[in-house]
Amino acid sequence: MQTLNHYTAAIAKIFVEEKDRHNAHKKASVILAEMVTNRDILYDIYRNNLIKPDFISKVRHYPTLAFEIYLDKNVGMNANVFMPLPDKNTGISFQSIHHHGKLLLSTVAAEGPGYESILFKKGYAIDAASQTASMEIEKYYQFKKGTLEFIGSDQPHVVFFPEDVSITYTIWAYEKTVGVVQSLKDNAVVRKFKEPIRALLNWMNLSKKMGINVIENLDFYPEDGRIRVLKNRIDFKHGDNENFLTNVFHVLQKTGFKDVNFLNTLLKLHPQNKYLPGLVNKLISGDIIGNPFYDYHKNVKYVNLDKKEILAIFNPVQ
Repeated sequence: MQTLNHYTAAIAKIFVEEKDRHNAHKKASVILAEMVTNRDILYDIYRNNLIKPDFISKVRHYPTLAFEIYLDKNVGMNANVFMPLPDKNTGISFQSIHHHGKLLLSTVAAEGPGYESILFKKGYAIDAASQTASMEIEKYYQFKKGTLEFIGSDQPHVVFFPEDVSITYTIWAYEKTVGVVQSLKDNAVVRKFKEPIRALLNWMNLSKKMGINVIENLDFYPEDGRIRVLKNRIDFKHGDNENFLTNVFHVLQKTGFKDVNFLNTLLKLHPQNKYLPGLVNKLISGDIIGNPFYDYHKNVKYVNLDKKEILAIFNPVQ
């Protein structure tokens, strides 16, 4: 069995040697799919994150959770965890119809039942006067374990809440290399102040020239039988550390993580965290760990969209 480091090194090497980012994604996707076949890879991803003080001290921000896998100036990798709604409703989206600007995304379903998704065709058009978008559906599908998907730059899609915890592995990379900009993004100081810097560049109309994603016209929603443009992305309200860690440990439990020695080591690594001892003890003893969901992460206007309302625009009842 190969190690996590083997896989990340192989993918990083592809993105150094292959200058065509689409080809790089194709080659790397083969490796991404192989990672799913060994659950120990997932456990190593957990360990690599849990030992980091910055991870342990996080607060819940999004309905989803994320574990970093790898990051360099060419490519980033994450394990994204899609949490279910309390009522298990799978007909509501966790985010608006959206795209990722000039980023390319390859993803594989790694754990759980997966989720339903709608992928729209590239090349949609926006009517500036009505602020509506003309889109066509490329496919509507269930993203089940082992399934690979590629999402191109500026390609809209929407993901619906799963019926239970579902995990994907993702590869992110810009469609084109952006030289000095990417070097700046790798700088720790720049990352810390990225939002004020982004706002300044937007104000100076330099974002597009520098290859930086602008958080504008990335999101869409259905209304009155049309797809409308959401000019600025709606951010979720931040929660607390207890909720974040409880959900993380719920995911560990759901996926069978039982490394007792490592869990006891965590308590020594992070003695200042008051929530860890109880969660570690519950996981070791087998007590059920819940997955509390914030009320303010539900029914968010323009964000939590009704699947039937979206599909009705493209398949109207005669």
